[in-house]
Amino acid sequence: MILVLINALLGSLVYGILVFIGSVLFLIPGIIAYVAFLFMLVYIAVEDENFIAALRDSWNLTRGNWLPLFGLLLIVFVVVGVVPGILSALVSFVVSSVVGPAISTLVSGVITLPFSLLVLGILAEAFVQLRDDETMPKM
Repeated sequence: MILVLINALLGSLVYGILVFIGSVLFLIPGIIAYVAFLFMLVYIAVEDENFIAALRDSWNLTRGNWLPLFGLLLIVFVVVGVVPGILSALVSFVVSSVVGPAISTLVSGVITLPFSLLVLGILAEAFVQLRDDETMPKM
């Protein structure tokens, strides 16, 4: 478990640096890095890979699918980000004025949790579909 945690931390640091550098150079390389290494943590947690192998395998899995994955992420984060954001803001305003900011934060977390699980499920399904497409024999 310790190795998984170390690899996840190092991999996340490298992932963040790659996305940052890509974004500083120009927005498109940053987006490509974000999409290309999206499944790094899945490879670390599920496949028990080190972060270098996980970055490589995520790159290989997503290569050729960057635009569809970007479109999926855009739809998911806009739709699933806007709805809980608005709900959370409205409820937080009402709850914080009645009960207080601490309870407001808790209620906001409870509202956004199902949406976070939905995003996790969508990304897990995308991973499985890409992996299955990769392992199916080509005709």
